[in-house]
Amino acid sequence: LWPHEARKVEKLAGNVKDFETRHAKLLVDFIEKASPGSMIDLPKNLQGVKEYDYFIISNDNFDEIPDYRYILGIPGEIIIKETGIGIKTYIKPHSDQTIIKTDPTIAYLDYDKINADLVIRNRRPGDRFKPLGSIGFKKLKDFFIDEKVPRRKRNHVPIVAAGGQIIWVGGMRIDDRFKVTGETKRILVLVMEGLH
Repeated sequence: LWPHEARKVEKLAGNVKDFETRHAKLLVDFIEKASPGSMIDLPKNLQGVKEYDYFIISNDNFDEIPDYRYILGIPGEIIIKETGIGIKTYIKPHSDQTIIKTDPTIAYLDYDKINADLVIRNRRPGDRFKPLGSIGFKKLKDFFIDEKVPRRKRNHVPIVAAGGQIIWVGGMRIDDRFKVTGETKRILVLVMEGLH
């Protein structure tokens, strides 16, 4: 291993004596050829993960967090125990003086277009939505790839849905169908804390 990487491995594993030249060659080959999100098992219970523009060696378990699903009250507040992320909701009237901040951790939605209970969950196979500003629908998986969200972090992103429709990919994008317009009377505000 290179001196810098060897020191990192030694710090995690306690020593580098179990790492041989073949492991170093395997790592170099992996880093050069593997696609983002790919994982490799290393000696001493270490794992390597290639992301879009970096490589991680860790003794953490990169397993996905379990599926979760919670009902989100309006107004209300919830902490997702699986991720530690909190989401707060409230309604405010819309007027010409309403200021909408461009903060990705805050979503402003047309409350009157939402006609079902809010559910907060992580991703599911087949999820799709219409990202703000887009013409058509996009698979959530493709959206995450386009936004370069590491595969190991995708289950951490909270998805807020109503009636089976995604209305907000937490911290990233609202669904265009629920955006605030000049016709909006009441705004549903969602505030997220704790996404890393």
